[in-house]
Amino acid sequence: MEQIQSIIESIKNLNQENLVYFRNWFEEYIQTSFNQKQDEHESKIWDSLLENSQDQLENLAKKAIQEYREGKTISIGIDEL
Repeated sequence: MEQIQSIIESIKNLNQENLVYFRNWFEEYIQTSFNQKQDEHESKIWDSLLENSQDQLENLAKKAIQEYREGKTISIGIDEL
């Protein structure tokens, strides 16, 4: 905590030009750090979803084939789209 207080006091003592420089640097630092962590988090979520989706996709495919064989499907005219 003492180190943080020292940083705060140092920031308070910056002149206008240095304060603007620090603020710009800090905003970019926060944005970059946040984006990297967010990207890593989203990647982990997608990886998890894809790893766990194989069984679900297989079940959906089996259900679709069964419904097709039972005549429960209709043609949607793919060639006409």
